[in-house]
Amino acid sequence: MAIVWYLVSVVIFSGFMLLVVRGALEWVVAQTPEGKLVDQNYIVMILMGVLVACFLTDMLGLSIGVGPIWLGLVVPHGPPLGSTLAIRSETFIHEFLMPFSFGLVGLNTNVYFLTNDIWDQELSPLVYMAIVGFITKFIAVVAAAVFFKVPTRDSLTLGLMMNLKGQIDMLLYLHWIDKRIVGLPGFTILVLQTLVITGISTPLISFLYDPNRPYRISKHRTIQHTPPSSEMGLVLAVSNHEAFSGLITFLDLVYPTTSSPFSIYAIQLVELMGRASPVFIEEEDPVVEEEEDQEEERHESTRSKRVDQVQSAFRLYQETRDECVTLHAYTAHAPKRLMYQDICELALVKKTAFILLPYQQERLNDAAPTELRNSGMLSVNADVLAHTPCSVCIFYDKGRLRNDQQHSTSLSRGRQETYRFVVLFLGGADNREALHLADRMTVNPDITLTVIRFLAFNHEGEDEKEKKLDDGVVTWFWVKNEGKDRVSYKEVVVKNGAETLAAIQAMNVNDYDLWITGKREGINPKILEGLAEWSENHQLGVIGETVAGSIFASDGSVLVVQQQVRNRKGGDAFLNRKFDYKSLVSSWSCFR
Repeated sequence: MAIVWYLVSVVIFSGFMLLVVRGALEWVVAQTPEGKLVDQNYIVMILMGVLVACFLTDMLGLSIGVGPIWLGLVVPHGPPLGSTLAIRSETFIHEFLMPFSFGLVGLNTNVYFLTNDIWDQELSPLVYMAIVGFITKFIAVVAAAVFFKVPTRDSLTLGLMMNLKGQIDMLLYLHWIDKRIVGLPGFTILVLQTLVITGISTPLISFLYDPNRPYRISKHRTIQHTPPSSEMGLVLAVSNHEAFSGLITFLDLVYPTTSSPFSIYAIQLVELMGRASPVFIEEEDPVVEEEEDQEEERHESTRSKRVDQVQSAFRLYQETRDECVTLHAYTAHAPKRLMYQDICELALVKKTAFILLPYQQERLNDAAPTELRNSGMLSVNADVLAHTPCSVCIFYDKGRLRNDQQHSTSLSRGRQETYRFVVLFLGGADNREALHLADRMTVNPDITLTVIRFLAFNHEGEDEKEKKLDDGVVTWFWVKNEGKDRVSYKEVVVKNGAETLAAIQAMNVNDYDLWITGKREGINPKILEGLAEWSENHQLGVIGETVAGSIFASDGSVLVVQQQVRNRKGGDAFLNRKFDYKSLVSSWSCFR
């Protein structure tokens, strides 16, 4: 009878979770407005339901952990409910509950139990079993990977990763103590072997596996090395419609033409939380979409109105600029920490010259779950800058360009408004890239461009090689544009960063609609002396942060350019870079 009651209890509880609880959760999703977070009362009830599920499964004779697992399985993944639950519970679980579980592991671990008598009777078979299991699993995984033609280096990495153990294994060991499967000496051995395996495997994985290796290329993927008469490819990454509006306003001013067209790969970033799988979608043309309505209906539940709004903006932009712009639309559903991979992979495959990203300030209020929060977009920008296979442009939109463009469209053609752009050229690869981008804007008859070059007093701190490259680019630019009334060039000599800042502030800052500058690479340190120590925003660089800051009384937008850093040696990625202890420590996150 006990077995029958157990089976009946399992069936009843499973049916209750699938039919009643699942239906109630779907009703909650239906009651939540599009783009909004789930009501706090529903979240509290669901979290309290975890305790109720624990009580019910324990009362029915099941394991106490079965109830919460089943409850998690019936929760609809992704936004709005799954992502909201992840946001609300992540901090409490990781920062409060998990330390207690690890503390319980440490409380039951006692190396003084490992005596000779217990070793011979109980522990030696357990140790030998763990060693044989590790070696067998490692060899089996490596052999299978090599058989399917996985590179040897990656095969070894996979074998080590498959032997890593984490918090689930630790909790399983605690469960074995409760069920008297192992005693405290055996538990201690299991914990120690987990620590040893993780401690050895983690640095080996860091040595063998470099996830950024595919993005390090030796070929030029820059604006500077893209011929003006050829099509220039770029990746445009946005998280919402507002960011896209600012970026296309900037691209219009860059002025693509039929002789110098743009091929834009626009990717919308949608933050994925919960247990939903990452998805990279290549959006189809409207004609093809009409022919495949049934396929679209199957994916309709995974899309949102905000996603459709951005995709509609992509299509509208393509239709209005069909002669000089080719736009390919994509949607990437991925966790925030992995979004840079979709962006960099797309730039690598499509061989683009640069990636265009928006810079969005943080807000205090929560963003909608179907889009990135601004703080998340900033972290994505930082990851792209660190791993990019091409140049990167970060556009800080203060709204002035869009407002001016809307105002100019209301004027007659004879009264077309002129935009004033300024390039702050401080030398180095990033600033040379910025100057080449600005040169493409000079063909736009609605733009007046001013280039200001900063030089160190008595040539202090100058790198001879960088100086020659800077002189060559500046000379090329001025010879090409000397006859244009809309282009001007000035030079300013400074002794330190304070004079550099004073020279910028002495300009009529409100007269400029866009400030263009390089990020940092190759700049004479004498020009920034005293400023670099105060810089907190590494995405915009020292000068970019200064111009974009609230202290600087300018409402003009800011464009910061970082040129591609090529892998000149082309050898092993680990040997070609400095040892980064932070990447080694971060690898231990798999143990957490």
